[in-house]
Amino acid sequence: MVRRILVISAEDSSSIYALNVIRELGNINKNFRFFGTGAEFLRDSMELLYEAKDLSFVGFEEPGKIFKILGIYWRLKEALRGSDGAIFFDYPGMNLKLAGYAKGLGKPVCYYCAPQVWAWWTKRAEKMARMVDRLVVLFPFEEEFFNRYGVNAKFFGHPLCLLLKDYIGLEKDDYFLLLPGSRRSEVISLLSTMVETSRLIRKYYRNRFRFYLIKAKSLPEELFETIPSWIEMVPFENRYEYMARARYAISASGTATLELALLGVYTFVVYRVRPWVYSIARKLVRVRNISIVNILLGREAFPEYLQNKAHPDLIFEDFRRISDEYDQLPYGTFEELFKLLYREDHFIRVGEFFNEVLS
Repeated sequence: MVRRILVISAEDSSSIYALNVIRELGNINKNFRFFGTGAEFLRDSMELLYEAKDLSFVGFEEPGKIFKILGIYWRLKEALRGSDGAIFFDYPGMNLKLAGYAKGLGKPVCYYCAPQVWAWWTKRAEKMARMVDRLVVLFPFEEEFFNRYGVNAKFFGHPLCLLLKDYIGLEKDDYFLLLPGSRRSEVISLLSTMVETSRLIRKYYRNRFRFYLIKAKSLPEELFETIPSWIEMVPFENRYEYMARARYAISASGTATLELALLGVYTFVVYRVRPWVYSIARKLVRVRNISIVNILLGREAFPEYLQNKAHPDLIFEDFRRISDEYDQLPYGTFEELFKLLYREDHFIRVGEFFNEVLS
């Protein structure tokens, strides 16, 4: 008997995970049919109701998009009523609400990539225990944290290690990468800082470095129309080839910093939001660092530049000092990070874990 499973993914990165998870579930149970939201490349594997770009939204930062998101939310609630269960990928703002609604309907609920409630809102973990049947976490410390609150959570390694393992150890070149994020508001906030920092480096080092910008698929081309011609745009699907060859990067905080760390790219992490948003975040956030790399390692392996400190002059001065010490940079630490997170059978284990409640 066919079982229709609603899948909600709102970003390119989580859609890659969704693709692998639904493939494994399809191998286990040929009766599964998947529908929902995600990146365009999911179209061959599931029925897409909305693309990831329709859901791209940063809390307080894009108030004009709230009504569109609310409309999608109500239509996804209707889709849940016609489903036999749901798998949610990250995106807690909407997904936790939908998970609660699904549980109220008596639907089995699976969640992949835990919301970082350990960083800023621990009471959400108690709510998740009531609404989520299976939770896959991507960092080892998260399993114990969520289990403590009664959530059935499992750590099977991090999928990035599987996606990146063929790129690790490639010979480095003088590549400098710019990764301004996957959300429109991030690019608007950070791109000029990244370009100006690159300009300072290019001038000082007399064109020694080649500069590349990695653009998320869901972002419109017009956001990047003003970048200089000496910064080459890299298609999203080719990003790992360039990351593997790069020595340095400047990146928005997010999954990209972990990708860069695993590939041995020394990264300057930048983060900037509106002052009142940052003020609220400071009161809620319970961790010292913003980059997951630094959180996992327990120290600032990557320098972080928050708010006004995300300034080209400050980043450039640090780059000059660090580039002189390139041979002493802590790449061995990042090899340990890979060993901490790597599990060969990650997606197989996830498929088995979710299938227990979805079949």
